[in-house]
This record gives sequence, structure tokens and C-alpha cells, in this order.
Amino acid sequence: MKTAATEKIKPKNLYQKLNLILILTSCLFYILLIRTTINAVTQYNRLQDFTETYIACQKADAQLAAGSDYLTEQARMYVIIQDEQNLLNYFAEAEETRRRERAINDLAAYQPQNATYDYLTAALDASNLLMQREFYAMKLTALAQGKKPEDMPASLQNIILIDEDLNLTPEEMLTKAQDLVFNERYNLSKNTINKNLEYAISSLLNTTIQEQQNAKQNLNRTINVQFVLISILFLENLLLAALFWLHHKHRLAKNQPPQINYQPSR
Repeated sequence: MKTAATEKIKPKNLYQKLNLILILTSCLFYILLIRTTINAVTQYNRLQDFTETYIACQKADAQLAAGSDYLTEQARMYVIIQDEQNLLNYFAEAEETRRRERAINDLAAYQPQNATYDYLTAALDASNLLMQREFYAMKLTALAQGKKPEDMPASLQNIILIDEDLNLTPEEMLTKAQDLVFNERYNLSKNTINKNLEYAISSLLNTTIQEQQNAKQNLNRTINVQFVLISILFLENLLLAALFWLHHKHRLAKNQPPQINYQPSR
């Protein structure tokens, strides 16, 4: 049999239980929201890192191509017009600026796949072999100008000419030097270098783009989860406010004194 005391306590206990449940679920959703926020920051940072990697790869590609083309240009200019400045420019790039080596080191720092790294290494090796051909052509040109070996850059001093070339006239030396850096074999070597670079850069960029897309998708999913959690927390706050209002209204109703209908006697 229910007593009056039980009837009074029951609504109060119900409000307390509902409040406790809502508070506990709110805490749970707040924890989930914090985790998703941290995840969103992580995904954003990953997206930013991959974007920077993409830009860096493009810059390194441009630097590598520019360095290789510059060496070719200066070597060809030197054997054609025999200007000492072209020779100095060539070795300033090859031994000081070194854009090719720095670009490949920058690309290798992004830990490319084995195939990509092989393409990069093949491109650099082919470029170094081509430089030996350019050294040979430039030494022929320097000798045709009447320079002594000791007056040449150290890299040219180490180049050994075959006896047949040493016996050429200055005009024949210049002709052979020009042929070495303009013939089909030279152009094929340049094409091989460019293709290896193209394969390597394409592989790196494709990998970076895929990682960018994955990071972007993860970020979008995380933002959607955040939106859902925030919406749930908003609804829970509305429910808490409604419960508080109902509880307050119930207390006012309980504390209100009973009305007495007074009828005056006649």
C-alpha cells in the first residue's frame, strides 16, 4: 500500500534519475567530442603536410630540371663561342649551387617508394655520365684555345683524352667537342634523364595526391561526427532545461496552499 510520503518522493526521484542519466550521457558525448576534435586537428595537419609535400615536390622537380638544363646550356655555349664565363658558370652550378643533387636529396627525404627512388637514382647517374661527356667536350675546347691543363678547372684536369683526340688540330677539336654535346647520343641521354625524372615525380605526386584525398575524406568524416555530437549535446541541454522547468513547476504546485471555498452565512 502506497503512503503519502512515497507519493511525494517518487516524482522527485524520477527527476533526479533523469537528470543523472542526462548528465552522464552529456559527459560521455563531451569526451567523444574532445576525441573527434583532436582527430580533426590531426587530419587537418596531415592534409596540410601532404599539401606542402606536393608543392615541395613540384619545386624540386623544377629545380632538378633547371639545374640539368643549365649545365647543358653552359657546356654547349662554351664549345660554340669559347667564352670563359660559360665555363665558370658551368662549374659554379656543378660544384657549388648543385641544384640537381639538392633537389634529389629533397625528394628522397619524403621517403618515396622503392621504384620512385630507383628512378631518381637512375636520373642522377645518367646525368653524372652526361657530365663526363660534357667535361670531355669542354677539355677539347680548352685545349683548342691553347690552354694548359694546369690552367683548367680541376674536374677537367682529371679528364684523360685518347691519343687520337690529342693529335687533332684545334679546329678538329672544336668540331668534335661540338658534336659530343649536340649529337643524337647526347640527346638520347638527355631524354633518358628526363623520362626517369618524369616517372619519379609522377609517382611521388600521385602518392601525395592520394594521401591528400584520404586525409580530406577523413577530415570531412570527423567534421560530420562533430556536427552530430554537438547536435546531440544541444538536444540534451534542451532536455535538461525542460526537466528543470518541470521540476520547478512541480515544486511550486506542491508548495501552493490549498484553496478554501468560503461561503458567508446568510
